[in-house]
Amino acid sequence: LLIIPPLVAGVVIAVWLAGNRPQPQRDVADEATRMLRVIKVPVVDVLPQVVGYGTAEPGQTWQAVAQVEGRIVDVHPELHSGSFVSKDQLLLKIDPAEYQYAVAQLEAEIEQARALIEELTRTEENLQASLKIERDALSVTQREMNRIEQLATRNATSQTEVDAQQRSILAQQQRLQEQANALNLLPAQKQTQQANLALKQAQLAQAHLDLKHTEIRAPFDCRLGTVTLDVDQFVGTGQSLFEAFSIDLVEVEAQAPMREVRRLIHNPTGASALGEITTQRVRDIFNVQAIVEMASSEESPTQWSARFMRVRELLDPQTRSLSLVVGVDNPYEQVVPGVRPPLLQGTYCRVTLIGQPRADQVVVPRH
Repeated sequence: LLIIPPLVAGVVIAVWLAGNRPQPQRDVADEATRMLRVIKVPVVDVLPQVVGYGTAEPGQTWQAVAQVEGRIVDVHPELHSGSFVSKDQLLLKIDPAEYQYAVAQLEAEIEQARALIEELTRTEENLQASLKIERDALSVTQREMNRIEQLATRNATSQTEVDAQQRSILAQQQRLQEQANALNLLPAQKQTQQANLALKQAQLAQAHLDLKHTEIRAPFDCRLGTVTLDVDQFVGTGQSLFEAFSIDLVEVEAQAPMREVRRLIHNPTGASALGEITTQRVRDIFNVQAIVEMASSEESPTQWSARFMRVRELLDPQTRSLSLVVGVDNPYEQVVPGVRPPLLQGTYCRVTLIGQPRADQVVVPRH
């Protein structure tokens, strides 16, 4: 009575409550509409482009260094920073007097060495002639000795005369040996003088070279950099004098991410072999056009046509980007006063590299 009736009553109440609970109301959601933009995707020829940034640098930099020491006696009137000079123009002259004296002294020593060689040659000829005479004299003395010995066998002459003739033969042989010894020494003496002559000639060549180095001339058409010297200044061997930069070529080393640079290489066949690896082979693989602009120019940017030259040998350790070098030929000839300035060293540039067209490419906007 305490357990079963309460359980039965609880079950009956639970069933009644479950059967009489209200049903949930259903809310019908309205469909949300969105505006959809649709475009036709074109199939076009695409020019892959890569943009990089870098600083303009001269194609050649010449560091003028004194190769001889001395006092500066003359300088070019335009030897100043920023001046333009032509190839082979005399820019600076060091006092040549000391080197001219060295040349004159060595020329005299060379003439002396040649005279000694000539003297040895004449001496050799004289000794050859004297040697022939001594041989003839020895032959005569020997025949006379034979006659005296025949007379001695018949007791027609004394032993004293035989001994005297023998002494004459020995004396003649001594003179002949002395001539032969002197003749044998001449080749070594002549070789010594010839070696001395060769040494003097080498020293003379060096002296002429030093004399030539007293004049410093421009190796190419260039523009001068920093100049810090003047007349009467003493310069030592190896001292840096000034810098000069070529005006026929300016290079820009533009950096771009590796993943973007890959767009410029078109290899539809998937060929992996490069063949012979040369700089020209790398140029052929890229086969790009280049346009250089002044990155700091905001209005009507100045442009120069450039040519792709090479790829640097390493990645930038900070940005992990690849450096592509392009060159602008004769930038000063393209100057238009007030419109197109020269492409100066240190100009910050934007470089656009344009690859070969790729046909039938599907172009989809980034967004």
